[in-house]
Amino acid sequence: MILPVVVVGDGASATLATVALTRRGIGPVLLIGSGATPGAGLAYRTTEPLHLLNSRAATMSADSTRPTGLIDWCRAVGRPIGPSGFLPRRRYGRYLAATLDATGYHDLVPGRAVAVRHTGDQVEITLGDGRRIAGRAAVLATGHDAPAPPLPGPWDHPRASLDPWRPGALDRAATADRVLLVGTGLTAVDAALAIHRRHPDARIVAISRHGLLPTAHRAEPAPPVRLDRVPRGLPDLLAAVRAAIAAGADWRAVVDGLRCDADRIWATLPPPARRRFIAHVDRYWQVHRHRMAPPVARAVTGLRESGALTVLAGRLDRFGPSGDGLVAVTDRGRELPCGALLNCTGPGRWATGTDPLAASVRSAGLARLDDTGVGLCCDPAGRTTPSSPLFVLGPPRLGGSWETTAIPEIRAQADAIADALATAAVRQPVA
Repeated sequence: MILPVVVVGDGASATLATVALTRRGIGPVLLIGSGATPGAGLAYRTTEPLHLLNSRAATMSADSTRPTGLIDWCRAVGRPIGPSGFLPRRRYGRYLAATLDATGYHDLVPGRAVAVRHTGDQVEITLGDGRRIAGRAAVLATGHDAPAPPLPGPWDHPRASLDPWRPGALDRAATADRVLLVGTGLTAVDAALAIHRRHPDARIVAISRHGLLPTAHRAEPAPPVRLDRVPRGLPDLLAAVRAAIAAGADWRAVVDGLRCDADRIWATLPPPARRRFIAHVDRYWQVHRHRMAPPVARAVTGLRESGALTVLAGRLDRFGPSGDGLVAVTDRGRELPCGALLNCTGPGRWATGTDPLAASVRSAGLARLDDTGVGLCCDPAGRTTPSSPLFVLGPPRLGGSWETTAIPEIRAQADAIADALATAAVRQPVA
């Protein structure tokens, strides 16, 4: 019997991994996941019309050998979109599901992987109900961890939601006249748009340390501007970016050019510089890197101009019950009463979060945290150790890689994993 390559996950990262593996004839591939929406995962289940991709259609194909794959699929299903367009996330989820199904992967096992071990030439995955699944290699394509509490408070309160994507969270928030969003990134933008559609008269306040909303894409993209050299250290990197913009380059083009060289630049930074970047620069990078689609940006501008959305800069210290609602308190003692409070600070970090599989990987010695302490260490092919049949792609690699959460980067990682498995002579024809 041919042991499968086990892919832990069934969302976007798992889909990209499966596409890369099956395209090279590596199989059978067996997925472990919730089974709720194979291929789409949590990120693309939303049904909100203004929840759009924040990357253009031309960059979002699941198959690196078919750059127009997404555009071709949209045309085939009667929903054509141009290369510069921004697809609704729910439609992109359907594309991923159709793409996963077309790979002919072996099977999907519903369940949660909680432990892993390497015995001889096998990897054994243990599920939460005690089942064990053996494979000749395993790919951790788990995506992000659940959100972590950003401040102390009764997160089990019916008016509070630690995860705005849990079923019913946005519906409950939309019953309140005053809503407080903790965070001002893309998650907060999504939440504000969804709540306003349900309750147009609601007053929404979004607060974060810097009070920065994501920037907006241009209607038409400018060609990426690459730096002419690899910067030496973090100050040199920032100086090179400022110099390119001062010379007349569009800042969006400079940011897009940095993405092309992100791993190469990141590799030159010593661990202390990487940690300083994560602590002090990353928020500004995220604001400029993960931009809003133009229709989303226009909608957010409209909310702010109408007074439906207010954005504040500040640190929240705690929150608690107040009457039939809640009140949050800033570090300067300012009180922000609300009828609903949503954590919109974004997902947690899988490698250091609450997922038992991450703890198992580390305790079994199959992987270690990288020098920043936020992600799993692996080589360019995604292996956690030189002799391990365990691979990682996507968000769990954060820290060891600078850019590892978007489709183009995860797609490239999936290709590298498939190449490594093929080179290791574990390739078998798909049954």
